[in-house]
Amino acid sequence: MWKLSIALSLASAFAQPPAIASEATTAHPTCSAASEYHQLDFWIGDWDTFETDTPNSPSEARAHIDPIAQGCALH
Repeated sequence: MWKLSIALSLASAFAQPPAIASEATTAHPTCSAASEYHQLDFWIGDWDTFETDTPNSPSEARAHIDPIAQGCALH
């Protein structure tokens, strides 16, 4: 029983207080403005892969990368 009590005490000590909504937080800022969501934007587009050992070989694979989720992720 004391283990459960300690676990509950630790859980409550590290619990985050509930967020209080205000006019500033209700605007729902998007992740599209945050630079960490755009670190792989160079990858967006059509890509072909080639075998490096064989010059002028046909494409081994094709990939099409699109931004999704309002620019916050890649597919």
